[in-house]
Amino acid sequence: PWGKGRPGWHIECSAMSAKHLGHGFDVHCGGMDLIFPHHENEIAQSEAAFPGEGPFARMWIHNGFVNIDKEKMAKSLGNFVTVRDVYQRNDPEALRYFLLTVHYRGPIQFDTEKLDDGRVIFPGVVEAERRVDYLYQTLERLKALAESSPTGTISTMPPTFAPMIAIANEAVPKVKAALDDDLNTPVALSVIAEVAKAGNELADIAQRRKKEPPIAKIAPYVASRIAKALVDVTERLGLLQTMPAEYSNRTRAQRLQVRGLTADAIQQKIVERFQARQAKDFARAVAIRQELVARDVELYDAPEGTTWRLLP
Repeated sequence: PWGKGRPGWHIECSAMSAKHLGHGFDVHCGGMDLIFPHHENEIAQSEAAFPGEGPFARMWIHNGFVNIDKEKMAKSLGNFVTVRDVYQRNDPEALRYFLLTVHYRGPIQFDTEKLDDGRVIFPGVVEAERRVDYLYQTLERLKALAESSPTGTISTMPPTFAPMIAIANEAVPKVKAALDDDLNTPVALSVIAEVAKAGNELADIAQRRKKEPPIAKIAPYVASRIAKALVDVTERLGLLQTMPAEYSNRTRAQRLQVRGLTADAIQQKIVERFQARQAKDFARAVAIRQELVARDVELYDAPEGTTWRLLP
């Protein structure tokens, strides 16, 4: 009756959901700022259009804001960062971990930082990638220990290992309880951290006390239990979705590319450092190590040689 015009976005959403989902679908998501007036309008319109057919949606999930450098991220402000931007710098699992660190209803702070070399990084995602690295390294240690030797028969569990077995046994129920409590992902991550900590403590003890028969016999079994628990709990959050070696290879390739480095160039520096140490030119050897550390390259010296790892 008011002439030509166009529908408002409230009625557009009611119409689209009715056409493609039908009335009374399961889950409706949206930002906290859409509760009023948008979602309340959708409810009023849709339930009036389908009288007696129940609620418009059975469950509502309202997420908190993403803040970029302490401002709400918005296209209108031009301060948004795309997923593609993140994936050019960080591994997808790092972004997933970062998002899981905050409850979905709370705000999440996404900061940017420009380094002296001109690179722009996302500190929160970088830290999350370090945590993902830690989980993969823990899993790799546990699997190596579990496969190190056949477990022997032992009548009682050494007291040192009993709490670790308890942590492994309780991990999945604790994560399930956290996710059942309004998808409390930060609590779920704390359980994962507890399992990983127990796994690394086990690996350290097994290394220090490998000559003690009770420890040597049972440590591989305990490692297999903790490794399984770690896989089971991370799987529920979409973490540790590949083999540790594959993760290491893909993140190394990306980190080299982002920094403009090559594996050959790093290896050459390691050779130069070795030659300097052989010539007792320790000042030069230290300088080379510091040069690599400045580029986020960590060196690990062992009797069989030097290996390296590139940090996120």
